[in-house]
Amino acid sequence: MADWTDIAIAWLIVLSFWLLASIAWKGIRCLVGQVQSRRWEKRLDREPCLHGIAGGKTRLRCHHCKQDNINNQKIGEAESRQREEAARILAEANRLRNVELERLTKLRTHKIDFLLSLTPEEFESIVAKMYRELNYAVEQTPMSNDFGRDLVLKKDGKTTFVECKRYAQDKLIGRPALQKFYAAIITMKADSGIFVTTSDFAETAVKFAAENRIEIHQKNLS
Repeated sequence: MADWTDIAIAWLIVLSFWLLASIAWKGIRCLVGQVQSRRWEKRLDREPCLHGIAGGKTRLRCHHCKQDNINNQKIGEAESRQREEAARILAEANRLRNVELERLTKLRTHKIDFLLSLTPEEFESIVAKMYRELNYAVEQTPMSNDFGRDLVLKKDGKTTFVECKRYAQDKLIGRPALQKFYAAIITMKADSGIFVTTSDFAETAVKFAAENRIEIHQKNLS
């Protein structure tokens, strides 16, 4: 029994020392933190600004630094207003885009029977005419060797490629056609692309267009 008592006492002594050491360590860390904090505060008090005033910038004791701070706040507010204005302009641009699409649906050339009666070259010319009426500068490429795009649109400093396919309504446009068109956009560094057809798009083509920001217009060019 004496041996077990001695062991228990020894463990109690060890635990007591460990507890005291832990408390002491926490106290030392707290004290060190306070000392460092005071040193930092003193440093802020002594640190001169660009105009040579102790604490001029850190404690705003310098008139010039105060004015700089006010100017920086004004600049930040101005930048915030600019971001808000940019967001407003983007929203307005989206609204105008929808208006243009509505105008497209009202044009006579959207009649599917009329479109299907055209030759491929006539269909490209009709699409070109529509975009000219929407204030785009339009360049029609040759019927052969068109490098993957039929029309080149320019507006507001942006270049948009248009691919036109006058297909029967039951002939779907697949993903490979969109991939070829996208390759032309990237290779020739256009800003965006529009794919126009009198038929429709396969689901894989629709997904690819959405992932690569290609506008698609089918059947009645809607």
